[in-house]
Amino acid sequence: MSKFENSERERLLQLLNQKLELFEEMYKLCESQAGLLDESKLEQLDASLDKAQKLREKINGLHQETETLMQSYASLSQSQADGVIEELAGKIKEVTEKSAKLNEENARAIKAMADDQTKKIETQSAKRKGIGGYAQATTQASELFDEKK
Repeated sequence: MSKFENSERERLLQLLNQKLELFEEMYKLCESQAGLLDESKLEQLDASLDKAQKLREKINGLHQETETLMQSYASLSQSQADGVIEELAGKIKEVTEKSAKLNEENARAIKAMADDQTKKIETQSAKRKGIGGYAQATTQASELFDEKK
């Protein structure tokens, strides 16, 4: 395609605006998740992770058409470059990078919480085994004092 037609430009702008809105929503959700992690609100975090998955699905749904139009746009000469498209693409990249960084921090925090819970479970398990061993030893020792013999 040698010329980026007006209808293609309008559709690309529409898709880029939609993607920007979704990525901004994703960033806000990542910020919210960080707060939920700090407060250990795991049920709310789980619901928030479900919302994030739905957002990713919406973004992925827009991806193919957006990429096709962006490739057509990119094949144009610089004299036909469109500042509005460039600006939107730049904003999307910026928000995406911020979201990815925050999401990585959240993932590390979730892993740390999971590791902490695993350690607590292992400690509890060891305590139960110790108590169980003590109970067995006590039962055997009490047999020494059985008056029926």
